[in-house]
Amino acid sequence: MTALCEAFGISRECGYKWVERYEAEGVDGLKERSRAPLNHPNAASPKLVELVLDARRAHPTWGPRKLLTWLAKRRPSTSLPSASSVATWLKTHGLSGRPRRSRMHAAPTATPPLASYELPNACWSTDFKGNFRTGDGVECFPLTMQDVATRYLLRCQALYSTAEAPARAVFAAAFREYGMPAFMRSDNGTPFSAVSFSGLSALSAWWVSLDIGVDRIPPAQPQHNGRIERMHRTLKAETTKPPARNLLGQQRKFNSFQGEYNEERPHEALANETPATRYQPSTRVFPRIAPEPRYPERWQQRLVNENGTVGFAAHRLASSSADTDSASKASTTGSGTCTSSVVVSANSTSTTEHSPSRAESASVRDNRLGTSPTRTAHAILLP
Repeated sequence: MTALCEAFGISRECGYKWVERYEAEGVDGLKERSRAPLNHPNAASPKLVELVLDARRAHPTWGPRKLLTWLAKRRPSTSLPSASSVATWLKTHGLSGRPRRSRMHAAPTATPPLASYELPNACWSTDFKGNFRTGDGVECFPLTMQDVATRYLLRCQALYSTAEAPARAVFAAAFREYGMPAFMRSDNGTPFSAVSFSGLSALSAWWVSLDIGVDRIPPAQPQHNGRIERMHRTLKAETTKPPARNLLGQQRKFNSFQGEYNEERPHEALANETPATRYQPSTRVFPRIAPEPRYPERWQQRLVNENGTVGFAAHRLASSSADTDSASKASTTGSGTCTSSVVVSANSTSTTEHSPSRAESASVRDNRLGTSPTRTAHAILLP
């Protein structure tokens, strides 16, 4: 044995160890063994690991920090591990999900920031999440509303289309339940905006008639409405993969998600509190009938033609049905541009925005446009 150990450059103790393993286990005894200690005083108990794994299975889209915050509120007497330990356990048991791909980012560009809202109901965000088909092949268009300051999810309604009438009914139900916000933030898509000189659709003109300001984000820049877009990512992961069999079943999924999002899911921007702990209904009561506006004395009359155009400051402007038929009484805001002129119909009260330079450089004067007018409109120059 001494000569054999000298030939391989090992001690006799090591040589006898390998011989004993070979005699006891055969070739398998020569394999490398783990050097980890059999007992570790700081090792987590299997019950604690299983508790964390069960929480992850119940909330498959939550990360380690959210899971720990959620468990701490329900198990205050339990000593919980660090977020890095939870991440390791999730990865070991195949519950960590797909790794994120690194993405190339363009150099940041200066964009005009939108207004910041710190109080509940100062502004609500609204949007249609991307449509998808339910199990029976019907298209589902989820309409969502979220309070900007508290992230409280006010509505998540499955609709058959982006038409104005069903969307207005959803907003009316939300206004009756929570009161009305000061501003409504949206993108420039249907039914929130229209192709006209004002940009007001029938829906947004109705908001303005209720004294709700329109805070419209710049076109093709959804990051300006990033809070609701981020919520849509979670909504998609938890309610549409897979979708329900029909629209009614999908609405049940949305209702369940809304309750969990508001009451259970901690939000890091809210110091790991839930949106329900920060939100309170608005004191602005939804009226049964839109209030009648009071017109300033500076307003001057203008005529709207049968083809929907109006003459103003030597310019011919195309109007939408909302510009002439919808009730509204406040100017549109957002996109960093101040409204300097408003066009309002005499029989309703539609408010629309106009170019500041045109309103300030040209005098207001009567302008009959060819054909006989069918509606009377008013115009006012704002300071």
